Amino acid sequence: MENILNKLRLARNEKGYSQEYMAEKLDISQKSYCKIENGCTNLSVTRLKQIAYILNLDLSGILI
Repeated sequence: MENILNKLRLARNEKGYSQEYMAEKLDISQKSYCKIENGCTNLSVTRLKQIAYILNLDLSGILI
């Protein structure tokens, strides 16, 4: 799971998106998004798909 979270964080940073931006797109608080990236909150498949969509990432590439 840590590898997936690192890929998401890296992709977000490469696109120049802040955690606040991601949280806004997901309709959650910035604190909640931070907890996702830090692995403090379980990441559901649905939420992972939403994040991948925002970051324009292929879901299979994240999971490998």
